[in-house]
Amino acid sequence: MEDVFIEQLVQKKSSSSDRMPVYGVSLVAAVVFFAGLFFQLLLCILGIALGVLAYFLYKNTDIEYEYCLVNSQLDIDKIIAKSRRKHLVTLELKDAEMIAPKESDRIRHLANPNVKEQDFSTHSERATFVIVIADEKQQMMRVYFDPDNNMMNAIYKMMPSKVFDS
Repeated sequence: MEDVFIEQLVQKKSSSSDRMPVYGVSLVAAVVFFAGLFFQLLLCILGIALGVLAYFLYKNTDIEYEYCLVNSQLDIDKIIAKSRRKHLVTLELKDAEMIAPKESDRIRHLANPNVKEQDFSTHSERATFVIVIADEKQQMMRVYFDPDNNMMNAIYKMMPSKVFDS
C-alpha cells in the first residue's frame, strides 16, 4: 500500500458573534478618544490604546484550519492571523468508529450526551461537514471538519467500511 499525504487549508467564516467584541471595543475606543479631545488628553491616550486592542482582537478573528492526512492519521491545526499556528488534535482514523456527513442518519443514532464535540469546520453554507467519531485518549469525541473530495476519496480508499455518504 502506498503512503498518503494530503494537506488542505480552509478559511473559517467569521460569524457576527465572533466580531461583536471587536465592534464593541472599537465603538468604546472612538467615544473615549473623541471625549478626550474635548476634556482630557489622558482619555485620548486611553482611546488609542483601546483602538490598538480592537485591532488585535480583529486580527484574532482571522482563523484558518489546516487538515493534514498522513496515511491514517489526521492532524488538525489552527492558524490565527496567518502568523500563529496551534495544534488542535491528532486522530487515528483507523480507530474511528465512523466518518459520515453531519446530516447522516447513522450519526443521529449515535447521539450521546457524554461525547465531547470539537468543531473545526468553516461554517460556510456550501460546506459539507463531516463528522469523525473517534476514541482519543480514552475519551469519545465527535469532530466536525470540511474535507474536500480529494481527502474524502483517500480516506474512503483506506477504510471503506467506516466511511458513509448518507
